[in-house]
Amino acid sequence: MQFQDLLVYLDGWSRCETTMRVAALLAKRCNARLSGLHVQGLLLPTQIGLNLAEARDALTSSHALGRLREADLSAGERAQQVFTHHLAATGLQGEWIEQEGLVSHTAGLVARRFDLTVVGQVNPQLPPLGTRAMVPEALFMESGRPVLVVPHTGEFATIGTHVLLAWDGSREATRAVHDALPLLEKAESVRVVTIEREARFADGALADPMDLVRHLERHAIAAQAVVRELRKGAVAETLLSCAAAQHTDLLVMGGYGHSRLFEIVTGGTTRQMLLEMTIPVLLSH
Repeated sequence: MQFQDLLVYLDGWSRCETTMRVAALLAKRCNARLSGLHVQGLLLPTQIGLNLAEARDALTSSHALGRLREADLSAGERAQQVFTHHLAATGLQGEWIEQEGLVSHTAGLVARRFDLTVVGQVNPQLPPLGTRAMVPEALFMESGRPVLVVPHTGEFATIGTHVLLAWDGSREATRAVHDALPLLEKAESVRVVTIEREARFADGALADPMDLVRHLERHAIAAQAVVRELRKGAVAETLLSCAAAQHTDLLVMGGYGHSRLFEIVTGGTTRQMLLEMTIPVLLSH
């Protein structure tokens, strides 16, 4: 199995070039087609703090929304320019897709017809308006396909050479491992890491990393099992620390084993990883 049809979501704002470079690098590595996507958002007055019940807000709302619409159109043009330039420079095949709607939901719908989508991490210090902040989550929660999230800081010269699999025996982790098989088959090293607390029970079953190691061997993938103690009570921090120690350039993990609302309230692993990632992360649900 190989990735043949990839998608990159470009917002036209922060880190657009870096996200595109990683997507092109992955497409070249997989010899895949790469398409680009930008979604023009539908903004409501309430999303920018306007109250139409107030006469002053009602008078200014059309002007404010018009300016935001112009900025969004300009961002779409920048995104298309970045995509077209890199596609030509790398000799990749693909197409540019422009959609309009609720940004996260529309992006998730488009991603359903691709093998994997590459997207930039939302900068937690400068979150975008509306549903744009939820695009990375929607791309794997609503599409049924994996997503590769590129951190908003750092440069990444390789992708999928040294891979760390976050394994807790859950359905989501299983899905992520098998979605990542095309990359695991090309990797120089693969490590299966289990956090001791997480290894006890996942979906009521014991999570033994050696079970996954033996399964990967049947796919001709040599992997090593790693067990780590929980670091400061945070699974995401422990995983990132382990990845840094192993010079990992790709982390693979299941996304939202609990409900998204539960993780937002409790600060779950997926939510924390989306905020604090330091290397590209492949997520599946």
